[in-house]
Amino acid sequence: MISAIQFFYKSIQPIEKFPIGPYETISLNSRRCYVFRPSKSKPKIILFVQGMTVRGIDDIRLIKQCEIFRQLGYLVYLPHYPEIQNLDITPNSIKNITEDIKAIYQGNNQKMGIVSVSYSGGLSILASSQEDVRDYVDSLMIVGTFAHFKSMFEFLFLRKDIDPYGYFILLKNFLKFVPKYNIQELIEAFNIAAVDDGLHRQPPLLNEHFRKYPHIQKIFSNLMEDLELRKQILEQIFRNPFMEQLFQEFDVFDRIRYLKARMSLLHGRNDQVIPPSESKLLFEECKKYQIPCKLTTTSLLDHGNIKFNLGVLEELLQLIDTINFFL
Repeated sequence: MISAIQFFYKSIQPIEKFPIGPYETISLNSRRCYVFRPSKSKPKIILFVQGMTVRGIDDIRLIKQCEIFRQLGYLVYLPHYPEIQNLDITPNSIKNITEDIKAIYQGNNQKMGIVSVSYSGGLSILASSQEDVRDYVDSLMIVGTFAHFKSMFEFLFLRKDIDPYGYFILLKNFLKFVPKYNIQELIEAFNIAAVDDGLHRQPPLLNEHFRKYPHIQKIFSNLMEDLELRKQILEQIFRNPFMEQLFQEFDVFDRIRYLKARMSLLHGRNDQVIPPSESKLLFEECKKYQIPCKLTTTSLLDHGNIKFNLGVLEELLQLIDTINFFL
């Protein structure tokens, strides 16, 4: 429990003032990987799987979290997944994570914990359920992920009171399945919008893109504002044969029964990218298959970031208890 309290306390410290020690860069399955080595011998191992951040593993938020785990005595691997940084949704990411689990285990002959958030959290569960590596993972801490990939589309397309970042990413990947809107400049506009959002670019590059291609600005605006149009677009995306296969490959709810690891599920109560009902579904499915699991939904989290508030002490204790279950 002390380690969980320390983890929470360190997590709420300002990034710009948090000391980051030296870490090394290795090649893991021909991809760049940062390794945070603690001073203690025979430490426990954590594989940290990056979320869909456009800064990739150089995102200071990820580096800080890895440093926190190192300060708690863990050996931490932070591999680069170029396709995830590029905001590409592909089953290849599951394969890449699975390969990394295998390589880390073979290099250390020791089981590991996995930490991940959002979209990548679901991929990490899927990878950990694979037959050839499921014995190598003993714990997971997953923040704000999905159970059914299809329901994430419905949440992001059919509501306007959402964080647009996830919606941008889905259109960047799947608008090509709608013939009327399969316009390269339009698809690129959603990619630029996502990167603008992820990098908090000021001024955003999207305005410059619209100046170069003014014919797409109105279409872009309609796809953002018109809920009926968004519903029609979603229906057309769902009709594409590729999507049925993708939904099967990304169905965490269906695969979770094969896990051999205990799991800590954390979800922001007001998450505007993936609703907390998704983690609740996963929790119930874990109970069904007697997989050790703890779930905390809390106002202390948004979509993956801890927001400290002394006014909700009971939630704070629940959050710490769920973190401790992973540690």
